[in-house]
Amino acid sequence: MAKNSRKATINNSPGKNKITALERLLLDNLAEVLFVSDENGTLKYVSPGFEALTGLPKEAVIGVPYKVMIHPDDLPRVEASWQSTLHAEGPRGEDFRVFTPDGEEKFIRVDGRAYYDEHGKPIGSVGIIRDVSKRRKLELELAERNAELEEANRKLARLHKMKDEFVAKLSHEVRTPLVTGLGYVELLLEGSLGRISKEASDAMQVAARNLSRLSDLMDDILNYQTLLRPEFGDKPVLTDFDPAKLINECVAELVIRTGFPLDMIKINTLDEPHMVRADKEMIHRVLNNLLDNAVKYGDKQNRIEVSLKRGKKNMTISVQDNGIGMTETVRKKVTQPFFKNDVNSPGSGLGLSIVKSILDTHGSKLAIRSIKGRGTTITFSLPLGGRPGAEDAKSKLGQIPLTSLEGAKILVVDDDPDTVEFLDLVLTSRGCDVTSASTGEEALDVVCDNDFNLFLIDLTLPYMTGAELIRKLKMKKKCKPVPSIILTAIPEKEAMAIVKRMGCDGVITKPATLSTLLDKIRMVLEKAGNKKKAVKKNADTLPVLKIRGKAGQRKKLAPKKARIRES
Repeated sequence: MAKNSRKATINNSPGKNKITALERLLLDNLAEVLFVSDENGTLKYVSPGFEALTGLPKEAVIGVPYKVMIHPDDLPRVEASWQSTLHAEGPRGEDFRVFTPDGEEKFIRVDGRAYYDEHGKPIGSVGIIRDVSKRRKLELELAERNAELEEANRKLARLHKMKDEFVAKLSHEVRTPLVTGLGYVELLLEGSLGRISKEASDAMQVAARNLSRLSDLMDDILNYQTLLRPEFGDKPVLTDFDPAKLINECVAELVIRTGFPLDMIKINTLDEPHMVRADKEMIHRVLNNLLDNAVKYGDKQNRIEVSLKRGKKNMTISVQDNGIGMTETVRKKVTQPFFKNDVNSPGSGLGLSIVKSILDTHGSKLAIRSIKGRGTTITFSLPLGGRPGAEDAKSKLGQIPLTSLEGAKILVVDDDPDTVEFLDLVLTSRGCDVTSASTGEEALDVVCDNDFNLFLIDLTLPYMTGAELIRKLKMKKKCKPVPSIILTAIPEKEAMAIVKRMGCDGVITKPATLSTLLDKIRMVLEKAGNKKKAVKKNADTLPVLKIRGKAGQRKKLAPKKARIRES
């Protein structure tokens, strides 16, 4: 008996199980419906509210098994719950459907527990019945809405994927011709293809500015889209680097990209090099955007000042101009995506939005101080990194060295003939021995008969992608020590993730300036130890291009018959 001390028991002695008039009065007036059943589930008692709940008079259900009232689909579940109730010491509950006499379907909930005789044997159950039709109706409606929302999310995901694919395709189709468009304009402007008149030079400068604007617009859209994607936007790759060197690189790029006078830019650095810990590629983008804005919103007397200031735990970087400035209203909105104070002004309106998004991923705040007509100062901070290495300690600010690449044997793999022709012209004139291929299969054929110092491979190739080609090249013993650079139209941050995953040595994002293209190739060759001659540096001019075939050699593979990809 001790083990059944917590169980409800019924004493079957004569007179002991009778309900008094007062007890019946209380039971009949409960808000919920009370029921008592025997061990077979036959109802022995229901309170008067049962008829209002189910529409069935209680006289019609007393002595009737509960099973006859339950929806057939719910019966197996209720039967299992009933058996559990008889053998459980605590209360059990279950929702199920019943039909009223007029055919209405109702959801009711029964919460009951077993009661026992003096020997501990279950002889029935007792509990309460509630109408939960309204609750279940709301739950069903909520389930339907959730199903509709899930379907809408699936459609939205499909649309996002289509959008990403469209933007990626558009990027490739727009940025690939920009490689040759901007490249040949640069060659014309520097006089490498012969002297041109002042009128032609002025026209070329207008063309260069507008091509650069188109390139910048694509950069902004693609970088903003990348930052919205969590696989890239939320995970900066933190490394230690010298911000002074990065500032110098960005200023040099600005001068080349925009023609802004170098003597109008002042760089305030520290006496000794200091490292910061951040994503170098992302901060590179931040500085480029801030410097571009300083040029864009300046005037003829505009001066730009870039400063570094070391704190106890952080390095503060500021970019200041004395341009047109902005009002307080504009200042508060300027980091919103696509916001432009003047709708007719050039640009996408994404520059500072991208800057803010990047700094948010670093836990850094963007501070903007501006006075209308008196310029703007934008400041942000980065945490200090480790101690600088020997190379960093010796480095000084200066021009990015321009190089000669004489003697380098380079395989160019790109399916765009104009891009191949342009790269061939630029590289052979610098003394390179260039071989080109338009597909991955052609490239694999030619590496068997040649020794190369560098592979320059487009990421988007027919039949076999650039990534697949690089994996196959790495499987060839003679190709393992050869460094590779990928050419791509996707955003630089995403491209760097691909480079890291593929084990490549560098990436050149289309379109790239001549200096960026040549400097990246030089750095990769030097790092790999494949350069045979000393690098010749000249901070003032690029070497004049020579007619292809005199400075270097170019080998073009004979086109193969088109291969049909098997499905």
